[in-house]
Amino acid sequence: MKKILLISFEYPLGKAYCGGVGQIVKQSRYALLEVGYEVYVLITSKFQKRYPVKLLLPDNSLISYRNF
Repeated sequence: MKKILLISFEYPLGKAYCGGVGQIVKQSRYALLEVGYEVYVLITSKFQKRYPVKLLLPDNSLISYRNF
């Protein structure tokens, strides 16, 4: 199985508003999952070494990391 990492500044995780970029990443993720890829989404608002990130796994579980 091939693995894909999508990186996004926003992703619809709850009831909070999420713009067009997050919606496109979400739709892309679902499309890739449907054809058999193992898709991960790295969600961060800044690409800095000491900045928190979240990783969405293929099973929809979410892991938070303290830094990038």
